[in-house]
Amino acid sequence: MSKKNIAIRCITEKSKGYGNFTRALTLATSLKSHGHRVIFLINHNVNIESLLVKKKISFYKIPNKINYDIENNFLLNLYEKNTFELLILDMREYGEIISKKISKFVPTILIDDAFSKNVYSDIVINGSINKKFHNYNIKNKNTKLLLGSKFFMANEKFLKNKKTNKQIIKKKLFTVLISIGGSDPKNLTSFIFNAIMNLPNIKIIIIIGPFFTNISKIKNLVKNKKNVLIKISPEKIWNEFAKADVIISKSGITLYELAIMGIPTLCISSFKHEEPSAKKFMKEKFLINLGMQNNVSKLLIKKNLSRLLDNTKQRRIMSTNGKKIVDGKGLFRITRIINAI
Repeated sequence: MSKKNIAIRCITEKSKGYGNFTRALTLATSLKSHGHRVIFLINHNVNIESLLVKKKISFYKIPNKINYDIENNFLLNLYEKNTFELLILDMREYGEIISKKISKFVPTILIDDAFSKNVYSDIVINGSINKKFHNYNIKNKNTKLLLGSKFFMANEKFLKNKKTNKQIIKKKLFTVLISIGGSDPKNLTSFIFNAIMNLPNIKIIIIIGPFFTNISKIKNLVKNKKNVLIKISPEKIWNEFAKADVIISKSGITLYELAIMGIPTLCISSFKHEEPSAKKFMKEKFLINLGMQNNVSKLLIKKNLSRLLDNTKQRRIMSTNGKKIVDGKGLFRITRIINAI
């Protein structure tokens, strides 16, 4: 295995959430542990810059004057200066735009979910369970496709902390965790809490992500509630997930992490592109999909949560199915492939 200089161009816009960066950071950490040198190429974002400094990972800020349409020349210039020799793109809808030109000159890996149609890169990684997102127009005859949940990248700690059937039991007091991701632009956290706060047999953990702008509102909402615990950007989030009997989540990357851990889940979608994942996981009997946020009532959340907590058998079935769908070994597989390049 040859040690490589690898650049990761990752989307860091607050409006896009935190999932793409988290995934890229997970991969970067794994690559570093194998001796590769990794540098992030990012737009200005104080939270992410601070985290990269803490993790001792180098980064280079893309000047604000450079937009995605003209970024290729900037990246090519860095490549020609030997800043990196392999480029990994995790840029959502911008990944296809950037890779179209840059992959002609630079070895490129594209990480995609549901945003790219045409593929120009040398490798495409798409860990989605939805096969309809695997239908690419291949523009590079040498492109290697890594598709499906076996290539979903997650920190190995999710797998190590998975639930067993012995842990899924009937209780007098259940733990319910609310996790909406890195940002909460539609105030879904508060909506869910209001729906379940009066259930008598639960204690509640609320995860607040690094891009939340409504923290004070949530804190005021839970003030004087003795059965509520707030966790702000927990670094080892799998430890918090492991405490939960049921998690209420948005339908993004978190769903895959919860499947790995086998934690029964209620799912609400905030954005259209996330809904297919929720429907697919529902079809595979891992979670209960409540639908798009605009169509979900507080009563619907409360009723479904109560039923699920009361049904130990269903929670065990959901846990078993989740672990079958996503085995949690995708990061190992992808790291091995990059090592072999």
